[in-house]
Amino acid sequence: MNPNPYTGWSAAPGVMDLNMTYVALAYLNAIATPRVTIDGYPHARPWGRHLFELPPGQHDVHVTFTYLFFDACPARILVPIYPGHTTSVLYEAPYFRFIAGTMRVLRTVPNAPSY
Repeated sequence: MNPNPYTGWSAAPGVMDLNMTYVALAYLNAIATPRVTIDGYPHARPWGRHLFELPPGQHDVHVTFTYLFFDACPARILVPIYPGHTTSVLYEAPYFRFIAGTMRVLRTVPNAPSY
């Protein structure tokens, strides 16, 4: 399988800045590794902030993690990516692992020019 499914872009890429957090009382979440699925391609990433370079357009982003053999706190959102911009997305896992997490787009800002 091609390691980068987004090859041959015709426009400048954009960046998705994904921050994955959980409620402090749910400290057992720290032992789980979240799974970020972007347009059907899974990426295992630890809790925290991660940058994904993506082509412009709408991207289906799904985040969940395995807890006691089931997918806990799933959340899904369509994220708009614009050329040369960074879109910030926040995923929050709730205290109870049997309900859905929340995901939202916080802001989109232009990238600093590189000279």
